Amino acid sequence: GFFLNLATSLLPSGFATLLFAEWEGQLLGTILVLFYGRRATYLYGGSSELHREVMPNYLLHWHAMQLARERGCIEYDMFGFEPFGVPDHLYAGFSRFKKQFGGTYKEYVGGMDNLFYNRLADRLVSALQERPQIGR
Repeated sequence: GFFLNLATSLLPSGFATLLFAEWEGQLLGTILVLFYGRRATYLYGGSSELHREVMPNYLLHWHAMQLARERGCIEYDMFGFEPFGVPDHLYAGFSRFKKQFGGTYKEYVGGMDNLFYNRLADRLVSALQERPQIGR
């Protein structure tokens, strides 16, 4: 549901795009890039284990950077990096990939997820149970 909501609100408005890498008719990778102001942000992506030798993720990010430049963006944020000095961190593998593009490491406060669906669902169920039933 999260990705459907994200896609239906951001893709038609032009605030985001999905890029796909195909080779010999096979889908090898996809990335979701957001555009806001002068920054483009790589938010999500995935790739197949097939045909790693054709390096589809490099092409995807290079194309995204070109799109960002065409839209007037001056920053391409690859979003997410392992903490320095933690080589076995969950983000270590894709951080090595991101380092190959050069750029500058910048540390921000970070992303925050507000998980309220469970509380919302609990409250809704409680409210429905408390509501008087018509016809009883």
